[in-house]
Amino acid sequence: MSTAIEPSAITPLSILHEAMERGVSPDHLERLLDLQERWEKNRAAEAFATAITGFQAECPTVFKSRQAGKEGDKMRYKFASFDDVMQQAAPLLSKWKIAVSFRTEQAQAALKVICRVRVGIHYEDHEFTTPIPAMSVNDTQKFGAALSYAKRYCFCAALNIVTTDRDTDAAGLMEMIGGDEIAVINGLLEKHGRELDAFLAWASKAAGFEIESLDKLPKAIYAKAVDVLSRAARRA
Repeated sequence: MSTAIEPSAITPLSILHEAMERGVSPDHLERLLDLQERWEKNRAAEAFATAITGFQAECPTVFKSRQAGKEGDKMRYKFASFDDVMQQAAPLLSKWKIAVSFRTEQAQAALKVICRVRVGIHYEDHEFTTPIPAMSVNDTQKFGAALSYAKRYCFCAALNIVTTDRDTDAAGLMEMIGGDEIAVINGLLEKHGRELDAFLAWASKAAGFEIESLDKLPKAIYAKAVDVLSRAARRA
């Protein structure tokens, strides 16, 4: 004798169990199994989106603090290493239960890195290909340099992590968003009922300094802000 199921407890799995108790046909059971599988995948995708949104909302901008490309007495450019990025990201990856792994494929003089971002059973793969540099070092060191470079770019692209130069003088020297960008942010806030103060608190943490109004939002984090607001709206 089957037991009645409370409406709040009805899931594809509960329906499947009840159908088995009633002795339904194998074809019908197979369709129910397919339904259960799709239901689980959808729940996993929702959990993935929630975790990525939470990570991006809390992940700060990573400043480029390392120098490379020496020319005479001057350094030609600054960058954030993979170690610098992971130092900021690792605690948040753990908090949101996001697992990240890499695999590589080598073809002739290029290296392809595939970054897999996983939450539970749902994962997404992101690829980045870079030439192996012509350096006056051995092949192992060349491969290592290309691998570190590709992992950093692939990882940052997969999780939308922003790296930027540190403002050593004042926040006002940075290029800020203009009227069109402010209108986009305001539109997203109003459309989805987000509080301006909460958004500015997030933006201040992401930028590394206090942002009191939208016209003080650096262009360096504008794309990330739009992405975070859009993801939060889809989740709501």
